[in-house]
Amino acid sequence: ACIWGLVALSEEPCTVEAVETGSCQHYSWLAVLQQGKHHGALDTPFARYSASIHFSIMTITSIGYGDVSPQSVLEYYVCAVMMLIGGGTWAYIIGSACGVVSNLDEQGIRFRQTMDHLNFMIKDTTIPDELGRRLRSYFLNAFR
Repeated sequence: ACIWGLVALSEEPCTVEAVETGSCQHYSWLAVLQQGKHHGALDTPFARYSASIHFSIMTITSIGYGDVSPQSVLEYYVCAVMMLIGGGTWAYIIGSACGVVSNLDEQGIRFRQTMDHLNFMIKDTTIPDELGRRLRSYFLNAFR
């Protein structure tokens, strides 16, 4: 959000009047946004940062830029919180679905856990390398 806000302020910002008359040379996202807002709505750094936060969260969460957009600083923050909650809910649902799919092969999971335990035991004790290879070979053949 900070970088996005600084991009708009990297050159001399336009006044609302310059944007409305079309004489603005630096036509940034902020100038376009000011054109559609009430006079002075984005004059303070806090208000500009609110718009930057809103844009950043919409971009990060892939929610998009629908045709209904906030018009005040309070609306920007309420919208940002709602997008974070929605994004978190969506991430939880996708994570849960991935967890279910990853646990479908119980025998494969049990085999990998057994091999992990065996490898840890071989590494932790002073078992000779040849015996370690034979043990791995035995478990590979026994579970397959």
